[in-house]
Amino acid sequence: MRSVRGGESGYWVGTGLVFEHGFTSLPVEIEVSWASLHGDHGDSVVPIDLLVKLPIHLSSQLDLFVGLGPALQFRPGAERPMAGGAIASGGGWLWVSEHIGLLVELDYAVVTGEQPTHEVEGALGVAVRFK
Repeated sequence: MRSVRGGESGYWVGTGLVFEHGFTSLPVEIEVSWASLHGDHGDSVVPIDLLVKLPIHLSSQLDLFVGLGPALQFRPGAERPMAGGAIASGGGWLWVSEHIGLLVELDYAVVTGEQPTHEVEGALGVAVRFK
């Protein structure tokens, strides 16, 4: 994740988990994600996002999505450890088998707190699908 806050920039890396649920009666999906990220300045952040996503199923092997939703961040040791904002997301999955896929995602978030923060986040990972 890359973040710019008040002219100061930083990088964070870490791991995360994503849970997603689709609805048979609605053309949208709900996603809840959590990550534990550690920064280049020695700080940590735990973002928690809730997205409403529009899935775009191109084939049995390729799914794309766009989504919007609220974002929360917990920054241990910060003067104001909780911050809220909004996130926009886009990406896709390449399914290499019925249950295993590769995820590529790009996000833009605006988070309030001690100072408003503009963040560009990228994610690469392995996805497990339960049908």
